[in-house]
Amino acid sequence: MSEVEMQNLLDAITESLNKGQDGYALRLAQTDPNTTSLMNVILSLRHMFKPQQPSDRFMRQLKRDLMGEAPSLVERLAGVPARVHLATGIAAGVAGLMLLLRRNTRDARKQNNEMTLPQET
Repeated sequence: MSEVEMQNLLDAITESLNKGQDGYALRLAQTDPNTTSLMNVILSLRHMFKPQQPSDRFMRQLKRDLMGEAPSLVERLAGVPARVHLATGIAAGVAGLMLLLRRNTRDARKQNNEMTLPQET
């Protein structure tokens, strides 16, 4: 049996096993004595590895990668750890307070300067 014929036979065996047609796969494996050991390997692999469904997040990311789209802001922020969100919130709060205090002190200085300047009449 040529290498191409062996590949085709193994492909047919694997496909029939994937479709749940074990009897047909066993009959195909018996057509060549070299395939019996490979059939055992295929059966072992089938029992060891159970089919898995990819997560929705993975599917969305794969589609976006294949289509060349950029991730949305919400998706990018979802990957950031919670401690970074917390630190960012604290930093924004402190910055806002500093801006308010700066504005208040500037207004107070301006009022003090206006009160101390002699007015010309």
